[in-house]
Amino acid sequence: MAHNLRTKPAAFARLKELQWNRYGRCHEVVQDFIKHRKKISAHPQADAIWRLFDWMLCPLTFWALDYLGFSKHVLDLIKRKQAFEADEILLLKLIEPVPAEFAQSQVSEYEKTVVKGLYDRIMKKPKKFEQVDLVRSKDVGLHTCWNQIKSRFPVAKYRSPAGVVRRHLTKERNFDCHDKFAWKTRRQRFRVMLDALCYRHCLYGFEQDKPLLLKVSVNPTPHGTMIFVPKHMSLDGARDLDWKAIGQIHRAHGTRKQGTALSSKRILREAQREQALILDAMARKKKFKGEGRLQYILREMKLDIKRTSWMKSLLRERPIR
Repeated sequence: MAHNLRTKPAAFARLKELQWNRYGRCHEVVQDFIKHRKKISAHPQADAIWRLFDWMLCPLTFWALDYLGFSKHVLDLIKRKQAFEADEILLLKLIEPVPAEFAQSQVSEYEKTVVKGLYDRIMKKPKKFEQVDLVRSKDVGLHTCWNQIKSRFPVAKYRSPAGVVRRHLTKERNFDCHDKFAWKTRRQRFRVMLDALCYRHCLYGFEQDKPLLLKVSVNPTPHGTMIFVPKHMSLDGARDLDWKAIGQIHRAHGTRKQGTALSSKRILREAQREQALILDAMARKKKFKGEGRLQYILREMKLDIKRTSWMKSLLRERPIR
C-alpha cells in the first residue's frame, strides 16, 4: 500500500470510508503505528510490521484473521522494547500483503451495498424474492410467535443500533455450526427462540417488527466467494443470476482467467521457469553476465538464443499460485 497513507490525516480519512465502524475500532491502533513509525522502520521486521498497518486500512471482507488484535500485540512489544519470539516472527512472515488497490476499492464499494442488504445487482429477477417477502410480511402465524417472544423478553435491549436482532450465523460448509445449548439467562433463552423462529420462516432476523427474509446473496470472503441460495427460493442459474456481476465480485481476489488450453500453457511456462532458474544459477556460477547469461540458458533449453527478452521476462515471473 502507498506510503502516503502513513500519515494520520490520510489514514484516518481511509478508515472513515470503510464500513462496520472501522474508524471507531481501529483509529487508536493506526495512530500508534504512526506515532512509533521511526521505531518500526528501524526494526528488523519492519516490512512485515508495515504489512500489518496496511491491513488496518483494508476492507474487512478480506480479513482472514484478527489483524487488529495482532497489531496491538506487536505494538505492545515495540513500546516495551521487547524482542520478538520466533513464533511472532514466523506469523509476521506468513501474513500476506493486502490485495491490490483496485480490488480493495471494488470490494469496499460492494461492502456498502451489503451493509444495506442490497443484493439486487446480482439478481435478474428480484420479483421472485419480493413475492415471498410479501407473503412473509403478512404471515399471521409468524407475527403471533414474534409477539409472544417480545412479551416474554426485553427485545429492545438485544437490538443493534439499527434496530435489528439477527439469528446466529451458519458457518462455512456448516462446520461446527451450532453453539452449545445455553438456557441460564434471559438473553440465552431469547437467542435460542429467535434461531428456531428464523429457521421456521427462512429469516435472518427482525428489524423492529419487520421480518427479514433471507435473500440470494453473493459475498466475497478472505478465502473465496460464497453464493447463498435460501431454501425458500427456486433457482434457475441462467435466468435468475447475473453471472457477469458475480464474476466481477469474484475477480477482486485477483483470480485469473482459466480453461483447459490456458492451464496447459501456464503449466508448461511454469516448468520452463523452474528449469530456467536452475540454469540461471549455474550460469552465474560460471561467471556469465548480461546477454551471455541469458543466451547460455536458452542454449541449454534448446531454444532460440535470440529470445533474450522473453527469457528475461520468464525469470522475473512469480510462481503460479
